[in-house]
Amino acid sequence: MSSTRLSTSVACVLLLLTTACSQGETKSAQSIEAVNVNKAVAASNNISTLRIGYVGSSEPTGALGWAKKKGILNRELQKAGFKNITFARFPNGPDLNEALVAGQLDVGSLGDTPAIVLKARGQETRLLRISQFNTTAWLVAKKNGARSLAELKGQKIATQKGSYMHRYLLGLLAEAKIAKDVKVVHLMTK
Repeated sequence: MSSTRLSTSVACVLLLLTTACSQGETKSAQSIEAVNVNKAVAASNNISTLRIGYVGSSEPTGALGWAKKKGILNRELQKAGFKNITFARFPNGPDLNEALVAGQLDVGSLGDTPAIVLKARGQETRLLRISQFNTTAWLVAKKNGARSLAELKGQKIATQKGSYMHRYLLGLLAEAKIAKDVKVVHLMTK
C-alpha cells in the first residue's frame, strides 16, 4: 500500500468512525485525531499494522474508544488493509507527539494544543477531526492562597506544560498583564 493510499485510508476510516460514533459533545476533554506522515510511513509500501496513540486512561475514550470496544475500528481498518491495530497510552499530548516524531506511531488522538505545537514545529501531520470541544480548565489555589489573578504575581503555578490547560493559563496571565511575573512549572495532572 503506498504512503498516500495509507494516509488517505486511515484518514477516511477514522473520520468516518469518529463522525458516525460521536453524536454528543463533551465538556470535560479535548481530542483530535491526527495522522503523522512520517518517514517510516512514507518509506513503507506494505504496512500491515496501524499504531494508534491516545492520551488518557487505561483504554481509549470517546469515539475512538467506542469504535474499538464495539469492534468497528478493527473491522473497518482491516477492510483498509491493516491486519493488526495496536494502541499506546500516553499521559499527555507532548509525550504522544514525541512518539509520532520518532516514528513509533501512525495515528494519534490528542488535544488541540499539542497537535498545533507539533504542526507549528514543522512536522508533517494532518488533522482528521476535532471530536470534543467546550473544555473547561480550572485554576486551583492552595488553602488561603490567591483569590484573584492579580494575587498570582510573584507566585509559582504548576500545570501540565504543552496542554490546553497550559495554553489557557498563559492566556489568563497575559490578559492580567502578569505573565512575566509568574513562574510556570510542569506538573502532570495524574
